[in-house]
Amino acid sequence: MAHPSNPDYGHGAFRRRIRLSHSNQSISAELEDCNHGFRLNIQYRDHSISTIDVETVRYPLNTCPGAAEPLQKLIGCRLDANIDELKAASQPRSNCTHLYDLALLAMAHGQRPEGIRVYDVEVPDSLGADQAMTVYRDGQLVHHWLTDQQHIVEPAELLGKPIMKGFSQWSQQQFDNKDQLEAAQVLQRGFFVARARRVELNNRGGHPAIKDSMMAGACYSYSPEVIEQGIRLPGTVRDFSDCPEQLLTFQ
Repeated sequence: MAHPSNPDYGHGAFRRRIRLSHSNQSISAELEDCNHGFRLNIQYRDHSISTIDVETVRYPLNTCPGAAEPLQKLIGCRLDANIDELKAASQPRSNCTHLYDLALLAMAHGQRPEGIRVYDVEVPDSLGADQAMTVYRDGQLVHHWLTDQQHIVEPAELLGKPIMKGFSQWSQQQFDNKDQLEAAQVLQRGFFVARARRVELNNRGGHPAIKDSMMAGACYSYSPEVIEQGIRLPGTVRDFSDCPEQLLTFQ
């Protein structure tokens, strides 16, 4: 069942902010955008995860907080575990996509010297064929892409690269610098969520998740074991178009 169009689309922008903090064998990660507000903390010992604490502050479906449970399967994994090892420990589609990605960012940050890293993603509303998007790291521009919604148009060295299916493969080959690759992944994930600005969700409280047939199997709340209990919550969407300073205040 299709959701109604957002009448305000075309006058704003999707914004997402992620803050990663590392100190004393503890890594904190926070994420907020128009549809989500999450915090998590990872404690580690001898470079392996010992605890994962999750706080789901704002989320679209009543079942989303349950995604803290499958994330616990990462306990025992080393911070530098490769993607195959992580998939063996905890299948990504059994998790909340955003919490899982946030946990992987936290694990990567735990391998750096203690400190803070902040990402800001902006995807302005687009009523035409082209879509601009940017990601900043600690206030410095890292990537500025223009796409036709499916493929990158600019910069020239990325012309024709897919922005959705196939992104992971080419981006890992393209960016041999880990920081450049991580920023690219953060930007692509932001673009994926930014599409939600096109639809009106705040007034869809009570909408059953099972009616979102295209999402079936995509994540924890749409998994076969959970989807029948999923109900969309009202009033969970925030618009940060003109107030990016409010991101990560979780108000």
